Amino acid sequence: MIDGMVFLSTPYNRVIALDPQTGRERWRYDPNIDRTRLLAIVTSRGVSTWLDPVPRADGVCRRRIFVGTVDARLIAVDAATGTPCASFGRNGQIDLTEGIDVSDERCCYQVTSPPAVVGGLVVVGSAIGDNRAADLERGVVRAYDAQSGALRWSWDPIPTRESDPARATWAGDSWRRTGAANVWSVMSVDAERGLIFVPTSSPSPDFYGGQRLGANVYANSVVALRAATGEVVWHFQVVHHDLWDYDVPAQPVLVNLTRNGQSIPAVVVATKMGHLYVLHRETGVSLFPVEERAVPRSTVPGEQAWPTQPFPLRPRPLVPSRLTVDDAWGADASERDACRARIARVSQRASSRRRASRARSPFPDTAGG
Repeated sequence: MIDGMVFLSTPYNRVIALDPQTGRERWRYDPNIDRTRLLAIVTSRGVSTWLDPVPRADGVCRRRIFVGTVDARLIAVDAATGTPCASFGRNGQIDLTEGIDVSDERCCYQVTSPPAVVGGLVVVGSAIGDNRAADLERGVVRAYDAQSGALRWSWDPIPTRESDPARATWAGDSWRRTGAANVWSVMSVDAERGLIFVPTSSPSPDFYGGQRLGANVYANSVVALRAATGEVVWHFQVVHHDLWDYDVPAQPVLVNLTRNGQSIPAVVVATKMGHLYVLHRETGVSLFPVEERAVPRSTVPGEQAWPTQPFPLRPRPLVPSRLTVDDAWGADASERDACRARIARVSQRASSRRRASRARSPFPDTAGG
């Protein structure tokens, strides 16, 4: 809600402006998504807005509404009328497949979340069907000039050069062949510090990592980028070498914590496992202890699961993260007893691994980004 109107989007990216007091429709814009086209996901999590700091004589498109579409377009419309802003891109829109090696299917490279707006830039990620193959579209994050639509910078969560510090966490040349690790969820902006926080997803394919051995930084992470340039400021990985499609699904939440009488800028990251990480917004250092725990090895041929995973000691998980013998279920007493025995064996092995790993971790920079 801004300038006396409420703006919303529908799953097929119609943008609608409503009177906030009566609900009366002021205008609507239809990007005319081809509904006969196969799409992996049909959803829209909202729109974004930008106000041009330089007034125009005619006032046209001074405030713009941006929407990313399920057929991979970035569109700017006039907040007052819903008319496309002709000065942005090509007649108000940008084809986001340009510069991306999109598969022949063309179904699964999309935008489902609102762009981020910061410092005269509109920043957009992508939604990618990451379980189709190993070699998929790259999850490039791009920043466009909010006035003209010109590309200002791009950042790929998968390393693109040998000199990238993350390159060492991808075995062999797997970084050249892997796709996804995209930002499909909602980004957050700290305009005062010139930072944008992006939650990344799993690399492709998401349930098998034998072709991308290693921790796979910057995937499954929250990454702080310099908003003006797209440069990585810090990163924090919540899952090493993801084999479970454990994308970072939630928008990073910017908060201020009070500690010893001082206000500390923080970013809170929620995961699919129900973990909450509270990180210093400027450095990525965890403000609470994080423990690297030993986890089971993979028995899949060619796979090497990462030997440990990070677990925040505080705050407590949002959901239970342990399975005990008391949770056993069965149709009769014999089934319940068999289930209890199996859980007990697994619990004993897990406890032994945790005790053996606490003294050392092969991924020491997890708590510090």
